[in-house]
Amino acid sequence: MRYLIFIIVASLLSGCNRERRALEAEIESFIGTTITISDTLEFRNNGTLYTSSYFDSADFKIINYIDTAGCEECKLHLYDWGRFQRELDTINCNVKVCFVVWSADIEPLERLARVHRFNFPLLYDSAGIFERTNSIPNLASFRTCLVDSSNKVLLVGSPLYNRDLKSLYYDLFE
Repeated sequence: MRYLIFIIVASLLSGCNRERRALEAEIESFIGTTITISDTLEFRNNGTLYTSSYFDSADFKIINYIDTAGCEECKLHLYDWGRFQRELDTINCNVKVCFVVWSADIEPLERLARVHRFNFPLLYDSAGIFERTNSIPNLASFRTCLVDSSNKVLLVGSPLYNRDLKSLYYDLFE
């Protein structure tokens, strides 16, 4: 009986390790790739259209890909991202936060941006072009990445709620 329990526990642990290794491999293969942003996608906020040069001129970009199916407000964290962008602005680094939002209906998102005083452009992708063009990790918590001026992925994960990762971001900004 103990032998059977050991086999079950060992197989469960190896299954977890297999999933973890697969996730690590997916993230490792994503780092170093170049993110492509289609010219057909629109940057906008509060009815204002922006050109892609708003982001092209940045030394670093934090790209946050959001599939808005379900709770849009829960996934976007616009207030926290706006606060983070303003924090970045105070340390004199040329970093822009880029939200790529997969949604067919932009009006609720524009309303959320106004409510949370999020005054930065959102890139709307109603056709899912961004995800098809780029090999974005499957797990939502790894759909945020730091890219350099040529859109090469340097780090994967959100700096909002992870101090160690935020520290890595800031180290690269210096």
